[in-house]
Amino acid sequence: MLWAKLFREFEHTLGIPADAALPYLDAMARTIGLHKGAALTGPLARGDTATMEANLTALGDDPFAAVYRALVDCYRHAPPLPEVS
Repeated sequence: MLWAKLFREFEHTLGIPADAALPYLDAMARTIGLHKGAALTGPLARGDTATMEANLTALGDDPFAAVYRALVDCYRHAPPLPEVS
């Protein structure tokens, strides 16, 4: 659902062809393959709470705000992930 939303937002909100997201998807898949459970990136990996809050604000009334908040909450309460080497 998250990838479908990304493709939809690329086209309908940003006016960018959905295929432009494919290199990002490929990079994410490679990172997951290399680092398995430690393949966390972005504001969660950095502990960047200001960006996480800004992301939630930007999502506004979007139903995916609840999904993002759930991911943040899970990360905050989950056992620490192993370091990526």
